[in-house]
Amino acid sequence: MKSPYEYLADLIVTRPRLVACLLVLLLIGAFIGSSLMEMKTGNETYVYKDQPDGSLLLHFDREFSSDSIILIVEGQDVTTPDVIRYLDEIEEKLRNQRYVTGAISFADALKDANGGVLPTSKGEINEILAKMPSDTMSQLLPSNTMAMVSIPLDSGLSSDTQVEIVDNIQKFIDFSGTPAGITVSVSGSPAFSAGMRDDMGNNMRTLISLAMVLMVVAVMLLFSHVRYTLLPVFVVFCGIILTFGFMGLAGIGISSIVIAAFPVLIGIGIDYAIQFHSRIDDEARHYPLDVAVKRTIVNYGPAVLLAMIATSLGFIALTLLAAAPSLGDFGVICTVGVVWCYLAALLYVPTFAMIINYKPKPAKIKKDGSESTNLMAKYDKLLGDTAAAIAKRALPVLLILAMFAVIGIQIDQYIVIDTDEDSMVPPDMPAKVSLDKVSSVVGSTDKINIYIKADSIRDPETLKWIDDFGKYTLNKNTKLREVASLATVIRDYNDGVLPTTIQEINEVWERIPESTLKRYTSGQTETIMDFTMDPISIPQIQSLIKDMEKDLDWFVQHPGMSAE
Repeated sequence: MKSPYEYLADLIVTRPRLVACLLVLLLIGAFIGSSLMEMKTGNETYVYKDQPDGSLLLHFDREFSSDSIILIVEGQDVTTPDVIRYLDEIEEKLRNQRYVTGAISFADALKDANGGVLPTSKGEINEILAKMPSDTMSQLLPSNTMAMVSIPLDSGLSSDTQVEIVDNIQKFIDFSGTPAGITVSVSGSPAFSAGMRDDMGNNMRTLISLAMVLMVVAVMLLFSHVRYTLLPVFVVFCGIILTFGFMGLAGIGISSIVIAAFPVLIGIGIDYAIQFHSRIDDEARHYPLDVAVKRTIVNYGPAVLLAMIATSLGFIALTLLAAAPSLGDFGVICTVGVVWCYLAALLYVPTFAMIINYKPKPAKIKKDGSESTNLMAKYDKLLGDTAAAIAKRALPVLLILAMFAVIGIQIDQYIVIDTDEDSMVPPDMPAKVSLDKVSSVVGSTDKINIYIKADSIRDPETLKWIDDFGKYTLNKNTKLREVASLATVIRDYNDGVLPTTIQEINEVWERIPESTLKRYTSGQTETIMDFTMDPISIPQIQSLIKDMEKDLDWFVQHPGMSAE
């Protein structure tokens, strides 16, 4: 009974043009699939939805997380009547944008302080600004050359929706007719995410292009003794395109970690392509081309398949044991990519050889009549000698490797896991530069959140626990600057006093704007506490979180209430 490889060999040898057409159609389908790929950022790439921690984090993002887009307005003087009028006009239009909950700038403060009317002269503006508290204006008007417009968004928006909003606002600003000498740039976390996606796409193209260029150089140096030296590079390119197509059709997004899979695939794929190309070249020196192709597919295909399976098992293990979805996607892409690179080498190289009637290069003859040794043969000999030397000393080599493995396992726990996306982008990326500019004005925006679920968040005992835990935690941890919670909001609207009865709480509740309540509550049973941190390192944040978790364990909640 014939093996599948024999059937494949017969098909390629007897009908190479049909196979070539099918392979071209496969590539076209892969190109279409690759157009469906999307960049992926945010918490979804770091946590699993079906695990408790991941489920809680995504629920928090959906119910409470609310980002703001920041417009940075810069010029020689941003306090002129023309600029203030411009800010007032764009704010009015921005408030009508979908998913936007409002727009705030120092122009609003000027209008409120002037009886609801914009001041029309520079003198009036300066007079009003001089009377306003500096702490009120410091974040909206850091200086006369810079102003900021805060545009809060609805909570629970997906990263795709936020990027779409950023694009819409950017287009709106481009056609808004900014005053002469004034520039307006879009910043904030959503704008950073959009910039990061663009940067990831550019980096991926650069990374793959650079890897392919280096591969061309390596192939030209080591594989120049055969015809069509660059054929393996083309085959790898086809394998990568097929992998892209699979990703698009399977809905696997490209994260910063997944991008790293492609240089790995290029390195593995070029090995498969070179092996098939080299084998056909060797066989064609001793047999007719059709026989050489059959012998290569039938004899060499299964051998390379075993190597491919062995390689894939490592990536499959990574997929199954991955601590984060992006790592799992990395394993999936590597596994699928290795399979496609193997199939590309198995199909494209023999088909190409049959269509062009491949003929090996004549061997170079030395002056003494013997065949000259090419660089690849010398490289093969070096590898063979190295393998033989290792085999003779197998036990010492294994012991040394085992020692390194044990050391690696011991120090693995000390490796810092960095999920800060700021550190994953170039420092000169425009979106990061703008975000850093905002951070320098408003200070650190890093927060630790406590999620609280209770039978009723209006219960006096619940509010007292929130208030007490916030005060205790601030006094204990010097790295925490302030706490914002439902308790602090209610105190702010009750002359600094926390109500002690449900009736008093309900009365204060009615006075609080719905937009303010929405930031800290979800229904009548869920609320959060926001602890703002100083800028500290990832290990310090991890230590602080562990300390706060211990405090939550002994800072007992009353029945019907939980905090995490």
